[in-house]
Amino acid sequence: MLLGEPGQAALVAILDSGKTVVRREACRVLNGVVPVPNMQVIDRVSGDQDIIVRQWALRWEPILRESAPMEAAALRRTFLSDPAPKLRADALRASVAATAQDAADALWKSMSDSSGAVRLCARYHLRQFFGDVDFAAHYRAVLQEGQKHQEGAVSGLGETGKAGDFDLLIPYFDGSSREAQSALKSLSTLDGDRARPIVLQSLIDDRPGVRRTATKLLNRHVFDYESDLLMELWARRPEANAAVNLAAATLRLPPWLALNVLLSALEIGSADVAVLDALAQWRPTINRVYVAPPPSEELRHRLLGKISLLSRRIPDELVSRLAAAIQ
Repeated sequence: MLLGEPGQAALVAILDSGKTVVRREACRVLNGVVPVPNMQVIDRVSGDQDIIVRQWALRWEPILRESAPMEAAALRRTFLSDPAPKLRADALRASVAATAQDAADALWKSMSDSSGAVRLCARYHLRQFFGDVDFAAHYRAVLQEGQKHQEGAVSGLGETGKAGDFDLLIPYFDGSSREAQSALKSLSTLDGDRARPIVLQSLIDDRPGVRRTATKLLNRHVFDYESDLLMELWARRPEANAAVNLAAATLRLPPWLALNVLLSALEIGSADVAVLDALAQWRPTINRVYVAPPPSEELRHRLLGKISLLSRRIPDELVSRLAAAIQ
């Protein structure tokens, strides 16, 4: 009855329900009994806040393509800028399947999408169209235009470029938080060793997203030659949230070096809470089955001296445990 109603007004009203499950069910029922809904329904569904509801509109596009090609093209263009990366990629595939004249333009534009899955989809289909394509050259050209909000192109160059592109990406670390995160990932991909100091310094960046990305990029272990840089970072007296990231990285040093850096950080009065929490987590082990060799005599005396000096600022139980581990 609802489907036979002129304009399907009642069905449109159901699609305006505040309950997501009702809107999803309405689309499912509609899909089973009508080859393609009218444009009023499709427009409502394509603008829904729920990705599963919106997905139905894109499923109807191939059928709409035959009866109303202009409306189908408009629907594809709508989904090329959908908030969900999956639907943007599906819209790209639909454009290619429709052999639309603007498919190539959409693919080139999507090369700089913020989603890695969409960029990969665009590059795949461009290869089908044009064969061997120098995607890195395209990304370099886009970045050299100097436009804002280029995190997609920054990521794309990291995915397709070479170590020689490293310097081109460094300025984007000073851009928006998203650009900086993309730059950090790309720099690590292009030349992990060269990017390592940048990753470590990003642990205390003012931007929370950059700090999170840096933490994810750290290897399981931080190397002994990086302890000096960590000490420099502690000397900058990072704010509380950044200090938590820095403390976690410090604990990834070889155990005795980690203890030395943490005690030195406490000695200069840097982020006492984060340092004390890290000291409570510290163990003279690298993993469950391997205990680090004892510290050198010089380092042992230095560590004991720092613990004695800081004993009033460290809980007694922790002082005893640390001293016993060093002896």
